[in-house]
Amino acid sequence: MGKNTELENVFEASYVKKSCALLTAHLMGLPIPEVLHDEYLFVLQEAPRLLDVMIDMTLSRERYWAQGTQLIQVKQAVVQGVWPFEPKLKQLPHWTLGIEKLLNTKGFFDLTQLNSLDPVKLREILSEAYTKGSNDVSHLISESENAQSPDSKTPDQR
Repeated sequence: MGKNTELENVFEASYVKKSCALLTAHLMGLPIPEVLHDEYLFVLQEAPRLLDVMIDMTLSRERYWAQGTQLIQVKQAVVQGVWPFEPKLKQLPHWTLGIEKLLNTKGFFDLTQLNSLDPVKLREILSEAYTKGSNDVSHLISESENAQSPDSKTPDQR
């Protein structure tokens, strides 16, 4: 019974709760408060390493292949910042549901399908998807205008 108490104490520890909260916020795309930024970076740096160890341990034993595969999916989700069950196309920058629907109607359901296209065709399809499917096109335009304005300076120019 002592071991269960120790295990329960580990899950009650504040650093475990904080790590879970930071990983959840990361996967949900929520903004992280500036106060927690250093801890957030630490968790994002260490989580893939811990998952690598877990993957190595499970794949070295024949009967744990399914768990190893699930851990690989979790690691990929942490690295890419999306939940494993979310649409694969959500990894695209400035993703919206409209962009995904348009790409799906064209037969594209994941990034590997897009990646297999020649660059000209890929640019054509993505341009159409972002033009027709994005409901924040004005946001993207204003972002690019701000980036090109004379008031915006790179760190080298300051």
